[in-house]
Amino acid sequence: MKKILILGFSELSQRKIIPALQNLNYIEEIEIASKSKIVSKDNKITKTYFDYDTALKETSADLIYISLPNSQHYKYCKESIMLNKSVIVDKPAVLSSAELNSLKSLMFKKNLFITQSCVFQYHKAWDEFVDISKKYKSGTLNLTFHIPKLDEKNFRMSKDFGGGCLNDMGIYATEASRLFWGDNPHSYEIFNNFNSKNLDINFHGEASYDKYKITKFNFSFNSNYKNFAKFESGKFSIIYERVFSPHEDVDISINITENSLKKSVNIGFDNTFLNYFEYIFNEINQKNYDKINYQFNESVKEFLRLKEFSYEK
Repeated sequence: MKKILILGFSELSQRKIIPALQNLNYIEEIEIASKSKIVSKDNKITKTYFDYDTALKETSADLIYISLPNSQHYKYCKESIMLNKSVIVDKPAVLSSAELNSLKSLMFKKNLFITQSCVFQYHKAWDEFVDISKKYKSGTLNLTFHIPKLDEKNFRMSKDFGGGCLNDMGIYATEASRLFWGDNPHSYEIFNNFNSKNLDINFHGEASYDKYKITKFNFSFNSNYKNFAKFESGKFSIIYERVFSPHEDVDISINITENSLKKSVNIGFDNTFLNYFEYIFNEINQKNYDKINYQFNESVKEFLRLKEFSYEK
């Protein structure tokens, strides 16, 4: 797969996705479909479209990256698969179990794959955070991600576009928790707070595992910036700052306290999107489509399970 078509010239596409793809030897050509912005042909960008459906029908790319508002993910995942094209899609890939089951049914019939780009775990600091914590068999994992109030025009602030804090950040809660503990929880208890337009702007709660294993969540669209994972067990604690959005130009360290002794472990720089793409393309080269699809299903299924436990109306 040397050519990729990106549907949507989003801010994420411009800042993270396209630069990472341009640095991959796997990709020789990048095509972009944008309805609202002019895209310059430069550095592997060879063709542009002004309509998503036209782009899908005319492109010769076998791989589609979907970076559109949440409510449009399912539609274009389905259309891409129907046209025999594999898919990478921004998180959350879908918003309901019905949508997930529909895509699974299509994938079963075709020799294709679909993957969701939730990429925080591809920073080497995440592996270090988990590995250091493993000597403790139980404890509390705290996951917190707060961002300041979003502009009302942002699609994340629209129910029609599949916005809301749970839809946008819920995958961070479930994916970080299950990757850390190596399993899915027995149950969740999740509470949402809503604005005047009945859109959830934050959620908090916890996931219960075996005895003395718990994850606490606190995610918000309307608060001072916070972004960290913290694990505590007795007199031990470890904190990883910027866990859900570690910039490639930020030197990351992990802070540890054990028996009142404090130390900082320097991790260094890393690029989550580049690492994610390298992982996916390595799996593609080995024809591990079943593995990619399995990982997709397990990740998305747990996110949808979280929504079922929430008090979202």
